[in-house]
Amino acid sequence: MERPRVWRPEVAADGSFDPFAGFKHKVRALPLQTMARGETKLPTKVSCVWNAIVMEQGEAAAEAYRSEVRAWVSDQGTERSIPKFPLAPACLNLRPSGDAAAASAGADLQADCRPLFAGSLDVSGFMHVLYNGLETAITALPEWSLYQKELRAITKLLGDQSYQEVVHQKMFLPAGASHAERDLLLAFNKKHLDWRWETLEGVMAQWVPLRPVLAKYWDPAKLPETDSGAARLVAQALASTWHELMSHWLHGLTSAFGQETRWLEGCYCHEQLLRGRRRWERDLGMLREAGSTKCAWKGKLLASLAMGHKESMKQSISLAGTPEFRQVVLQSSAAEASRIVDMDSLVKRSLAHILDEKLSYLTCLPYKVAGAFGAYCGYTLAQAKDTGAGG
Repeated sequence: MERPRVWRPEVAADGSFDPFAGFKHKVRALPLQTMARGETKLPTKVSCVWNAIVMEQGEAAAEAYRSEVRAWVSDQGTERSIPKFPLAPACLNLRPSGDAAAASAGADLQADCRPLFAGSLDVSGFMHVLYNGLETAITALPEWSLYQKELRAITKLLGDQSYQEVVHQKMFLPAGASHAERDLLLAFNKKHLDWRWETLEGVMAQWVPLRPVLAKYWDPAKLPETDSGAARLVAQALASTWHELMSHWLHGLTSAFGQETRWLEGCYCHEQLLRGRRRWERDLGMLREAGSTKCAWKGKLLASLAMGHKESMKQSISLAGTPEFRQVVLQSSAAEASRIVDMDSLVKRSLAHILDEKLSYLTCLPYKVAGAFGAYCGYTLAQAKDTGAGG
């Protein structure tokens, strides 16, 4: 039995198609639940979840719905404990009234309490795990504090269109910058957000090639006096060999990290089409190949994870680094080269430990059973049989 490498929906003569043809699906509209500030404790969240279920499904089907929840994200704050919250059927029918029967119903709650979603399995939020791990590993470095200040100044003065135009008009054009150099400046549009570490990859991809160009034309005196602090930080970054070294290092590390996270968001059917491409390229390719920008199998990669794909992720991150980074290391002083190599080793070991800690459960039962389908995901039939049998 072979699984087709590309899944295409049936297209009618008039060009219309149903992207979900061949799959049973249901469009849902969960009622919005709101909570007051300071009232976001676990019991309140459980109450809101149950209220949404009852409003959507009706009381008659709510208990059946409760038994059919199969997975729950296990690492998202207090929400991770919602499935395990003990709740009895009698409690689910209580109403805020003075009814004596309802008030006395709580006496028997402990007799038949069970978790709200007793049949659900914990599943990691993979993006949350990976980028939180990256944040933890990098922010623990003593060098990160100063580098982050410089990076914020850079993204402020180059990423904001109004500042960027000042740099372009007052520094690049009068000095005779080439079209290619000006294009590098005008293409810079990334922001580093402390609470969204996936943005760091995009910032590094644009900053590393722009840095040597900006060093040729940067003139802090051309900026308003109110921005002199940020301008000095940018000048400091441009003059620092350590900043250059750390930028190349982060570029290689975040690029490898981004490739793995994009794999987790992709599918087996269109892996070659999706990996290493920008969003518009991926969407255009998917439209041509499958007739839709999203595949029905997007993100459904448990079979590979059960087969131990975590080890491939660790290897990819351990080998992260660009040829330019290695060249800059060789040109650096012995002290700086030694320090960046130590940092590289320390961060990669930390990331490997986090992946082991957070994702090892996927190679254990019951998740490991999904490895029986590994033959459809690039593994040999023997490997799939061995994993699916619990070997």
